[in-house]
Amino acid sequence: MADNPELAREFEGKLTEKLNAARAKEEKDKGNKAFSDKKYEQAISHFTTCIELDPECEVYWSNRSAAYAALEKWEPALSDARKAVGLKPSWPKAYSRLAVAFFGLKLYSDAKEAYERALKLEPDDAGLRKGLEKAEYMELQQMREKKHVFFKKAKLNEPSTAGTTSAAAPTTSAAPASTSNKGEEQPKAAAAGA
Repeated sequence: MADNPELAREFEGKLTEKLNAARAKEEKDKGNKAFSDKKYEQAISHFTTCIELDPECEVYWSNRSAAYAALEKWEPALSDARKAVGLKPSWPKAYSRLAVAFFGLKLYSDAKEAYERALKLEPDDAGLRKGLEKAEYMELQQMREKKHVFFKKAKLNEPSTAGTTSAAAPTTSAAPASTSNKGEEQPKAAAAGA
């Protein structure tokens, strides 16, 4: 190989790739163990290392999304779930992660849509069906309480006392990322291990 630097670089690249894959698998196993032990911050750290080693693996993004969801950190859970869906749009678990994050943010219509997409891919999954039913129920509750995004948009477009319409962007009913939905049963963040 000393005579052929191109071959040496190719070999080194493949070796590095294999070493990174092996290290990522070890980190994934550690992350799954930490998740099952309810040590979610540790799990996030391990899955972050996995992502650094192999950012194109949807499983690592999905697992980290689950760990964020377990801590009710909905914004990063949503971001990671979106990345997992982007990497593998044919994977129902990625849509399930997306749905859980939307649910945590009280974006029940979006959660419902994500569950529906997951069910198109995995129609016999009872957990997905139950999550869809919860999202539908909560969406109806929001509508009854006039807290649904449609009601907020309509209010923004009503004439103000000065006779002008508001130009403000519609708001959603999303809770801050650190706020939990007391009294509402959250869909379970499924075990991280995929």
